[in-house]
Amino acid sequence: MKPQGYWNFLIQEAIDAGMTYENGGLVNVPPGFSKPGYHQGYFKISFRRGRMRATFNLARIVCWLVNGPPPTPGHQVDHINRIKTDDSPENLRWVTHRENTQNISEEDKVARLAMLDSRLKRGIESKYCKLTETQVAEIRASKEISRILADRFGVRRATISRIKRGDRWKHLPGLEPAPPREWIFEVFEVGYTEPKAFAWSPRTASRHLSTLRQKHPESLFRVAKRKLSPSSPES
Repeated sequence: MKPQGYWNFLIQEAIDAGMTYENGGLVNVPPGFSKPGYHQGYFKISFRRGRMRATFNLARIVCWLVNGPPPTPGHQVDHINRIKTDDSPENLRWVTHRENTQNISEEDKVARLAMLDSRLKRGIESKYCKLTETQVAEIRASKEISRILADRFGVRRATISRIKRGDRWKHLPGLEPAPPREWIFEVFEVGYTEPKAFAWSPRTASRHLSTLRQKHPESLFRVAKRKLSPSSPES
């Protein structure tokens, strides 16, 4: 994932090349930038150069041209009149994320509250629910492997595993506590005593090991298996 504001340099390059805002539109747009198009409530511009791909809100480019660059890479563009498609210069200003969330319309507030309410609902009350309480009870009691259960109930294997561990549908009664873990797999950098990562399975530990080796090719890493004592906390 690119850091916040990573692609800002492309806007600055375009401005340095002579791009300006005149008569309600962009002038002297350099090659690589597309014409503005409407997408997800905003007018946006895409950029392509070789394998490089980026998408900008038109409002961000206009605000940059009129008000100068953002104070920080994390600053956002606020539509003062709350109309997302009004990208006129007098309607745009640089704000922080907190300031931007405070200046929203009543319709957006209602939509956000509805989305939050849907996420807080559990089990069959959630619109994302694919299983019934009877099916969840059958999954808990079944001794079959996750692949077979996932194919039978039309869900992912990870969903079956989370139900059996108690991470999902934990509000339903009859959930048996998971057996205590006996082993932990820790990933160490050679020469250091503090682990860089840990996992409860060799497969996950191997993924951590691969990720660390890719991020730090100059370092050496190893995986160590350690038996947990009955009093060891499972953090």
